[in-house]
Amino acid sequence: NYRDYKESLNNFSWDGNHGTAGHNDDFPTLSIPESFPRLLNGYSESPQFTHYIVGFKATIDHIFLSEQSKTSTLRPLYHAPMPSVEEVTRHKAMPSVNFPSDHISLVCDLEWAPI
Repeated sequence: NYRDYKESLNNFSWDGNHGTAGHNDDFPTLSIPESFPRLLNGYSESPQFTHYIVGFKATIDHIFLSEQSKTSTLRPLYHAPMPSVEEVTRHKAMPSVNFPSDHISLVCDLEWAPI
């Protein structure tokens, strides 16, 4: 939900155990103001991971939708299946022969519907 995403963004930090960035790297502080529109997840559940490399896996890619307006709403209908850990680790990690990027492509069908 929106509060979980906001908390995750506000608490995100790189450390020596995650990724390749070090403590001395200059990363901006992320924050979402309270006035920012409420966001909904395009997936029924957040994927277990969207990025999988040796030493680091996390869900760092998302499809966000704005909360419904007074006259219409955009809502998710279906989403593409996510690969399993076994599929991704068949060739150690990503990128690989089967997954040419270190990120999984997120795809969902959306419906624009009047209220």
